[in-house]
This record gives sequence, C-alpha cells and structure tokens, in this order.
Amino acid sequence: MAKGKPGELTLVIGGLALVSAAVIPVTTADVTARMDRLRDEGHVALATVKSARSEDRERVDYRGKPRPGADHYYLDLEFDRASPATHRDWMAGKPLAQSATPVLSRYELDVSRAIYAAHGPGSRIAISFIPGRFSFDKDSLQASQMVESQGSGEFRSGAYTAALLCGLLGLWLVRRGWRRRFGGDGR
Repeated sequence: MAKGKPGELTLVIGGLALVSAAVIPVTTADVTARMDRLRDEGHVALATVKSARSEDRERVDYRGKPRPGADHYYLDLEFDRASPATHRDWMAGKPLAQSATPVLSRYELDVSRAIYAAHGPGSRIAISFIPGRFSFDKDSLQASQMVESQGSGEFRSGAYTAALLCGLLGLWLVRRGWRRRFGGDGR
C-alpha cells in the first residue's frame, strides 16, 4: 500500500470541506427559491394517495461488495389541478375551496420518510403546485408541508451554519496539513 507524505490527507480533507462550504449555500439558495416560488405562485389541493411504494437501491462499492443505497419513497397522488385555493390562503387558515369543474391529474411524488410513513393509500395530503402546467416536476409540485419546512428561516439558518462550520473546519485542516507537509510540526 502506497503511503502518502505527511499532511497530504489532511490537506485533501480540508480542501473538500472548503468546497462543501461553498456548495451548501448555493444548493440552499436553489431549494429556497423553488419553495418561495411555490409559496408565492402556487395553488393548494388535497390529493388522495392512490398507492405508496418505497425503493431500496443497492449499490456496489469499489471492491464489488453490495452496499445499501439510498431509500426513496413515492406517493402516487390524484388531485384537482383546477383547485382555486392559493398557497397563501391555505397558510392563512382559509378552507380549501373546490373547483366547479375538477380536472383530476395523477402524479408520483418523491417524499421524505416521515411523509411516507404518515400517508398510506386512501389518505389525503395537501400539495402545492404551479397552476397551468402541462406536466409537473420537483420545481412545480411538492407536498405543502415540505414547501413550508424547506422555505423557512430555520432551514436556511441551519444550512448556513453548516456551511460556516465546514468552512472553519476546512481552514483549520488545510492550515494543519500545510504545516505538516511543508514545514513546522503542524500544531
């Protein structure tokens, strides 16, 4: 097994921590922008869960051994895409108004484990969507619960705190690795 020079691994890990500190705010801004758009322009409908399924994706590591992969949870939903209730009205506590001529659509939504566990077939879940779309994706249809949690200040502050901690850890590791690799004792 090849042995690296002293401090190289610390430099690499510190660099990765600095890169992740830069990536976290970018991805957080993207998620919150999508959720803000759903909150501002979106309508809310009560969807009926037609079926629920989970997927265990196994992956193979570099040695060829199977490893557990990420679990994915899906809800097959049927909802009225002509719902007149806006997300703002729903947040204000107004009852969801039914459309005079419902237009039923189906969509399979990728959800969190908690939402999956709480909603089995036959149950109802509030969803937020952008009206007037021919087809939906993660940018135009989400569970209303997710729109509120991922667009909140608590979500943003947690992500920015994680980015700050990754940045500080990265700086410390790079400094330590640099001293061990190029001079000094690394303390």
